[in-house]
Amino acid sequence: MRSVQHALRFACQEGNLIGVLDVPERPLSRGVLMVCGAHACRSGPHRLHTLTARLLATRGLAVLRFDARGHGDSDSEGGAPGALQIDITAAMKELFMQMPEMKESVIWALGDAATAAALYAGSDERVTGLVLLNPRAEAAAPLPGALAQPVRVAELPLWRALNANSGSLRQTLALLREQARTAEAAAAAGPHRLLGCLECFDGHVLFVVGRNDPAAALFNAYLAQRADGQCALVADADPTFAARAWRDQAAEACAAWCISW
Repeated sequence: MRSVQHALRFACQEGNLIGVLDVPERPLSRGVLMVCGAHACRSGPHRLHTLTARLLATRGLAVLRFDARGHGDSDSEGGAPGALQIDITAAMKELFMQMPEMKESVIWALGDAATAAALYAGSDERVTGLVLLNPRAEAAAPLPGALAQPVRVAELPLWRALNANSGSLRQTLALLREQARTAEAAAAAGPHRLLGCLECFDGHVLFVVGRNDPAAALFNAYLAQRADGQCALVADADPTFAARAWRDQAAEACAAWCISW
């Protein structure tokens, strides 16, 4: 089925979001909203967004993918805790406005956007499905000043900047250790928090994770607990989607699942 693409600019609070809408020649009553993780780029592995959107559109699903505030081409104000919920709300409104014949939507979310997508889905009855790829903990808050940059411990200028920023090298090291502990705790709690959000959502759920992902066992246990046939797990793709075969596999799995119910 043929499809066309439209570039969109739509309001989100006081700013604007930039998105791309793929519209099939004969749209189904179900569409897809794609939500990106906090720091994902759109080239290389994360061209997965584009490839998947185009494939979904050939199957009759309208797809809106967008940059959240603070990322990509959208306005820079954003990134605060809970901000992604506001972005998803604005994007979902735009999707249904652009596709008035649409009756329901699936949210496709990658990485640390998975928890935000699950949390939103429980509050919007129009969302009947979730595709959660490589779910991860939400991104930690950035470190201040020089600490917000990538750390290369062998670079003397970095340590000079860190020391000047924090007042003392001891403070700097303590801050780095605290950030590491916070990130480790968030990574461990991420899948559990996601599953907690899913308790408020009774729709269909597809997990796409790497075959060696430790969270796969946890998601399998969740599927067994649900036992209602509405959830599935694909655990064959590499979590980075760095090879074309893995990107194609993930895109095909998502497309087939989105039209299977």
